[in-house]
Amino acid sequence: MSHIFGTVVTSVDIIIKFFSASAAYSDDAESLLHRFNWDLRVVKKIIQYFEERRRQNSKHELSDDDEKLLENTARYLTRLANKVASSMGKIQSSGFLQRGRNQILWFARRSELQELEAELREWSNRFDIKLLALPNDVRFVLPASEGSDAPTPPVVRANIQLQEFLALSPETREEKAQKVLENDPSWGLSIEMALDNPNKPLEAGDEQYILMIWPGTDEFAALAARLGQLAVALSYLTRAVKIGLLPVAEKEQVVLKVLALGEWGANDIRMQDEIIQTVQDTSHLVIYRDSFSIPGHHGHHRVLVFPLMGPCITSLLLHTMPVVPRMSAARQLLEALENLHNAGTVHRDVNPANCMWGMVPLHNLSRSAKYEALGRPVKQIIPEVKLWKQGERVQSLRVPEDLRTDDFYLGDFSLAKKLDDPVTQRGFPPLRYCSPERLHGSAPSFACDMWSYLVIFSELYLRYEPFVVRNKGGVMTAMTMSLGPLPAQWRGLYNHPEGRDVWYDQSPAPIPKESLASIIAKRRPDADPIEQQHVLSIMNKVFTYDPEKRPTATQLSHDPSFKAIMDIYGC
Repeated sequence: MSHIFGTVVTSVDIIIKFFSASAAYSDDAESLLHRFNWDLRVVKKIIQYFEERRRQNSKHELSDDDEKLLENTARYLTRLANKVASSMGKIQSSGFLQRGRNQILWFARRSELQELEAELREWSNRFDIKLLALPNDVRFVLPASEGSDAPTPPVVRANIQLQEFLALSPETREEKAQKVLENDPSWGLSIEMALDNPNKPLEAGDEQYILMIWPGTDEFAALAARLGQLAVALSYLTRAVKIGLLPVAEKEQVVLKVLALGEWGANDIRMQDEIIQTVQDTSHLVIYRDSFSIPGHHGHHRVLVFPLMGPCITSLLLHTMPVVPRMSAARQLLEALENLHNAGTVHRDVNPANCMWGMVPLHNLSRSAKYEALGRPVKQIIPEVKLWKQGERVQSLRVPEDLRTDDFYLGDFSLAKKLDDPVTQRGFPPLRYCSPERLHGSAPSFACDMWSYLVIFSELYLRYEPFVVRNKGGVMTAMTMSLGPLPAQWRGLYNHPEGRDVWYDQSPAPIPKESLASIIAKRRPDADPIEQQHVLSIMNKVFTYDPEKRPTATQLSHDPSFKAIMDIYGC
C-alpha cells in the first residue's frame, strides 16, 4: 500500500500549494486548505496502520474478516488516490504553478476540489465512527500532532472509554452501574421521591406526565438498572468533550415543528438528514437540531427542534427596512441555494414564508424580560375543530426590529428532493413564486429554484412583487404582460384551474408600461440608470421561459451585473 500513500501525499501536496495561493482571495480556498491538511493526516495514519498490519500478516495469518477489511480499505484508498492524482494533473496541465495566482482557475477547480475534500472527509469520518467496531488489535489513537507526545484529545479519550464500556458484557455493565448507585445513593432515592405519590402525575416545569412504572415493581428495577448504565456511559463524556444528549445549548430558545403523519413529514426529515450529510455549508439553512416523538390520535408524530429564528419576508418589513440589509439577504439566499444545488438538492418551495432573518439570542433574559421584549403569547381555544385532545391557536411571534439580525436563512424542506430521485413529493410553491414551466408539467429542476429566487430578489430590491396581480387572470396574466406570451407549445398543459388561451397568443404587442424596465424605474426611482440597467440585466437572464437558459446559482453569483449590485450596497 506504500504506493497508494505516496500518490496521495504527492498529489495533495500540490493541491495544498494551489489552495495556499487561492486563499488570498477566497475564504473557501482557505477553509479547504485546512480541511485537506487535517484529513490527509487521518488518511496517512490509516494507510500506515494497515500497511503495518499487512506486513505482520506474513507471520501471523489474519482472520477472513480482517483480511477482507484490509482489502476493502486498500481498494477504497486506491480510488481516493486516483481522484487526488486526477485533480493534481489538471492543475499541473493548466500551468497554474508556473503562472502563480489565478482566480479564474480557482473558480473552475473549486467545485471538483470541494467534492474531493468531501470524500476525504467521508473516509476519515467513516473510519473514526467505525474504528471501535474493528478487532481490538486494529485500534489506534491519532496523536494530537505529528511527532508530538501531547496527550490524547479529550473527545478521542472519552469516545474510546465510552465504546469500551458499551463493549462489556451486560453483567459487567450492570455491576458498574450498581457501583454508581452505591457511591451516590441520592441518585436512586431522587427517582423514588419524585414518584412517591402514585395518585398524582409527575410535574416537570409546566408539564404533567402520567407514569406507567412505579417503585417496588420489577419494571422499575429494570428501568433503574438501565438508567444506571446510562449514567456510567455519560460519565465518560467529560465537560472538556462538550457532548450532551441534546445538541442544544443550555437555556437556548428553540422552536418545535410537529410533523404531519404520512409522506409530507417523512419527506421533510428525510431531506434534512440528506442535507446534513451532503451539503458542505449549511450556515444559511435552517436545519433541525434534534427530534423526538409525541403521541397523536392516529399515531406518533415526529417533532423537530429548531433554533429560534427572526421574521420572514413581509410587505411591512420590506417597506421599513433599508435597502442594504435587503440586498445582503438576497446575497445570502443565493449562497444557500448554491450550496443546496451543488449537493444535488432542489428546494422546490422558495417563497417569503420560508426565507427568514436571524434573531438575537434571548437565553440570558429572564422570562419577564422576554415577555417585555416580545409580548405575552396570545392564545385561543380551538372550538370549531373536533380534536382528540384540546388544543390552542397561538398568535405568531412578532420580532421587534432591534432583535432582528442581518443574517438570512432558507428553511422548510418538505417539498425538497434530490434531483436524481425517481419520486417527487406532491406540491408546488405559491403560484407567484412558481416557475412557469412547472405550472405546465415540467419536472423540478435547479432552474425552478432560480426563478423563485429572482422573484424574492425582485421583492427585496423593489419592495414589491415583480408581477403584480391586478385582475382575474392572476399572476400568469401579469407575467405575460411583462415578459410576453408563453410558448405556444405549452397551450393545454397548464395544471392549475382557470387557465387562459390568451396567455399563448403570440400576436399581442408588448405593453411598454408593464415591461421590466418600466417596473424597475417606477419602483426604484432613486436608483441611477446604470444601477437600473444592472437589475434589468439580471431579470432578463433569469425571467426567461426556457429553463435551460437560466443561469445557475453559481453562475448568477459570478454574473457581472449581480456583483455590481452587491458592490453598490457593500454586500
